[in-house]
Amino acid sequence: MIQLDNLVLLLIVFIGGGIGAVLRWSISTAVLKKTNHIFPIGTFIINISGSFLIGVISTLVLYDNYQLLNLFLITGLLGGYTTFSTYELETAQLFKKNKSAAIIYWLGSVAAGIIAACIGVFLAGGFA
Repeated sequence: MIQLDNLVLLLIVFIGGGIGAVLRWSISTAVLKKTNHIFPIGTFIINISGSFLIGVISTLVLYDNYQLLNLFLITGLLGGYTTFSTYELETAQLFKKNKSAAIIYWLGSVAAGIIAACIGVFLAGGFA
């Protein structure tokens, strides 16, 4: 049986995840309409911006002190917004079509994501 406290926590993650998923779909759809469909740039943008935001939010929100806000923003919203599983699938599909583009996408997403997270932490004062 789920306790009321746990139900509230689940609901917070659920709502954040739903909002994040809608944002991901909206951005991907908008970018897809404006690109040539060769490179999954929408997912790339989402993963990099999500990495940046998680760096900023985890630094500004004082990770240990605000459990509910962290559950909503980081676990829920950014968990629903970022698209690592989609990234993996698109990399595999791209690899079948264009191995060079797949390698650039694969390595570029990882490198740019780490850099974006570090920039987010830095701008939020986390490396001071």
